[in-house]
Amino acid sequence: AETQVSRASSGINAEYGHLRELARTRVGNQYLVPHRGMFQYVSAANYFGEIVEWFGYACFVQTPGAAWFSLFSTCFLGQRGFKTHQYYLQKIEDYPKGRSSVFPFTGF
Repeated sequence: AETQVSRASSGINAEYGHLRELARTRVGNQYLVPHRGMFQYVSAANYFGEIVEWFGYACFVQTPGAAWFSLFSTCFLGQRGFKTHQYYLQKIEDYPKGRSSVFPFTGF
């Protein structure tokens, strides 16, 4: 089960990291806002994938160090995702207001 979580989250992280880079490409004066996959629900889908990946790793190895690192990653990436979400809401006029920042369907 841990291997499946790791594979799925690695795929999420890689795909949405690539989409995030494409979103930074400007068309004229506007950023491209991704709308597919997890980006329908969250602003920082790549951070969500990485958080799930570290959580899966912590469950797999079951050590205190892995658990702490997973918790630290969740706090650090969650805060970065929240700041990114706030930036998008301020700077992009037609940015979807219903998206969460990192965790789907939570408002955060």
